Amino acid sequence: KSQQFFDAGVGAFGVVTFSGLPSPSGLIFDEFEILKSTDDCLAVWSVTRAQFLAADEARSGVEVLRMDQEEWRFMSAWQDDCDAQLLPLS
Repeated sequence: KSQQFFDAGVGAFGVVTFSGLPSPSGLIFDEFEILKSTDDCLAVWSVTRAQFLAADEARSGVEVLRMDQEEWRFMSAWQDDCDAQLLPLS
């Protein structure tokens, strides 16, 4: 069953073409707004572009990071994530 989920996920991404090597400097934040900022949760709305992707299309959305074991963890579905219970990584 895991292989089926993996294959479906790969298919959902489609073909991604890179015009160069991915790098932090290739991520451009055209706009951003902090929606929530606490000691253990950060929610940010942003419009970003990845210059190293051939399409170089702008993407907008909300990104949520939660503090977990002294490190920030990327989350999604922001409205519920700041209150969600974190499961152990292992």
